[in-house]
Amino acid sequence: EVTFIPYKPLVRKEDLVLPYDINDCVIPYTSINLGRHLRSYYGSYLDEEALKFHNYYSTLKIPSEYWLNGDFIITTFYDFELNYKRFYAMFDTDELFIRPNSGSKLFTGLPLHGADDLLSQLNALRQLSGVVDSSLIIVSKVKEIIDEFRFVIAGNNILDGSQYKWYDMPTYRHFYTDDAYKLAKMVANCEETPVDVFTCDIATMKDGSVKIIELNSFNCAGWYACDPITIIKGVSEFVQRSYDELNE
Repeated sequence: EVTFIPYKPLVRKEDLVLPYDINDCVIPYTSINLGRHLRSYYGSYLDEEALKFHNYYSTLKIPSEYWLNGDFIITTFYDFELNYKRFYAMFDTDELFIRPNSGSKLFTGLPLHGADDLLSQLNALRQLSGVVDSSLIIVSKVKEIIDEFRFVIAGNNILDGSQYKWYDMPTYRHFYTDDAYKLAKMVANCEETPVDVFTCDIATMKDGSVKIIELNSFNCAGWYACDPITIIKGVSEFVQRSYDELNE
């Protein structure tokens, strides 16, 4: 059973009219903004605090060599803007990569090639995104990625996966490599995960190794070329089972 909610920009929580009681077993699939209003539903796994990089990195306890940005430094946007030359020197490179610590897409991670136009790029971020001085960002070296895959994980099980990028070009195929699956399975099998249902992105590097890119909220993430029936059935069964156990 599915109910579609018409999109209304800048909707307030008190203005939402939903056909469900807050105690019902409902799985929201929405934008991040609407998802924030629906976090009270049992099937919502949008936990923005748990899905910040520094939190899930520490929760999973997977060694840094398995992470795309495993050489990371976390700092504030203000500190990076003020002291960017120090970061180039610390990494001994003229190519840096920055991304938000938050999983709520304050801005899309981007490479900064040399310091010449860096300040104009950072200023553009200020104007076009929700980043502020105190926003935490991840700083690391630029990496060369070949493939990118997304896996949907529920209750320590991988439900399905999809390729979504090839050499930085959008490429949606119901396909993933064995190595990418194995690394996603390592994430799924961790003793503790940040939430019970989430997505995990895996990259294939130029040298053939695979790395964890990031985790995201299942309720607000794209499925790309994953089989929607497999995902809907798998997540629904997991959520219903968990809901029933809680209410026995």
